[in-house]
Amino acid sequence: MTVRRSAVVAASGLLGLLAAGCSEPDPKPEVAITVDEFTLEIAPAVTDEGSVKIFLDNDGELAHGLVFARASDPKELPLAPDGSVDLAKAQVADRLEPVAPGSYRIQPDLFPGPLVVFCNLVTKGPDGQPVSHFQQGMVATLVIEATSAAVTPPVP
Repeated sequence: MTVRRSAVVAASGLLGLLAAGCSEPDPKPEVAITVDEFTLEIAPAVTDEGSVKIFLDNDGELAHGLVFARASDPKELPLAPDGSVDLAKAQVADRLEPVAPGSYRIQPDLFPGPLVVFCNLVTKGPDGQPVSHFQQGMVATLVIEATSAAVTPPVP
């Protein structure tokens, strides 16, 4: 019986090693973004460059979009008269069209540097006046760091 138990323990250990070996050889950075009326949260707020897995949860009742703009601070972004960011004057790195409430996965290629991430929709408020999601607080920052492989100079 001891031999059989040892064989089972050894086999389960081997399966564990095989499962570990099947994982992604070059794991992609992951970021979670949660939005609702009118908040936008990012965790972690710093990630590596490249193809970033973003898990977006729209927990609100309205559709929300995402814009990734090159800036260190939301105050640096140019505004349009309706309170949204003037995308023609901003340096847009990527964007996601508005999505209904639910969970989504996107995978943009992001280069090193600071980003301001925000919802740029303008909807009608209860009084019929325009409400800028950006000005209501649907904005956060995300820093994309260079990986060591990207900054290593070639060997002559």
